[in-house]
Amino acid sequence: SPSLYLSLSLSLSLFLSFSLFFSTFCAAGRKAKEVTEEVLARRSEMARKRRLKQQKQQEEMKKQTVQKLITKQSTRRKDEEKEREVSRRILGPCERYLQTAASVSLSYPVEMHFPLRSQPPIQ
Repeated sequence: SPSLYLSLSLSLSLFLSFSLFFSTFCAAGRKAKEVTEEVLARRSEMARKRRLKQQKQQEEMKKQTVQKLITKQSTRRKDEEKEREVSRRILGPCERYLQTAASVSLSYPVEMHFPLRSQPPIQ
């Protein structure tokens, strides 16, 4: 609509005139900064220190990541060993029956007597 277009253009022109006034007003009150060799040297030294600090942080992060991976793997191995040990304890000594094309074998733990002794029936 024409009234909306007029109000937008008026708002834009007011904004532009205000920003021009504000920029000239502020620029008139400022002094130009003089950049000396000392300031440049200080800036370059600070930039160098920032880069060094950033490199140290990256190296530290890499070390921590490697350490986490190593501990995670060792923890995983320990957990697997514990599971195997627990399963051995639960199962205890057990018989093993193995049938292949060439033979059939039946193995008993060392603790069991051979020939097997008869046991009373379970009630």
